[in-house]
Amino acid sequence: MAFKLKSYIYSSTATKQGIDNMPGVDKGEDEKLTSEYIIGNLEKLHNKCVGPIMTHFNNLPNSSGNSIGLTSAYRCKNLNAALNPPGVENSQHIQGMAVDIVYTEGESSEI
Repeated sequence: MAFKLKSYIYSSTATKQGIDNMPGVDKGEDEKLTSEYIIGNLEKLHNKCVGPIMTHFNNLPNSSGNSIGLTSAYRCKNLNAALNPPGVENSQHIQGMAVDIVYTEGESSEI
């Protein structure tokens, strides 16, 4: 599965609350949080973890082909704080190093 940045930065909470969730928006607070750094982390996360999981589970017999979905990946600091409950202050989501996924055709423990 190809990496699609849009899938990793989309947030309905950000959209509803007008929060800019583009990688790099937090660079003023932390110079490490450049768009290049975050997008690079998201690509590695996809290529090494999420992509292989999606490929495996979406190719299982009786799979609909969309059994794995992303619920949250990159979060800028404002979005992380706006969640209910808020994300932890040092969340790896802020660096593009974490993703929450859902398995719609079985138990999450199967992943």
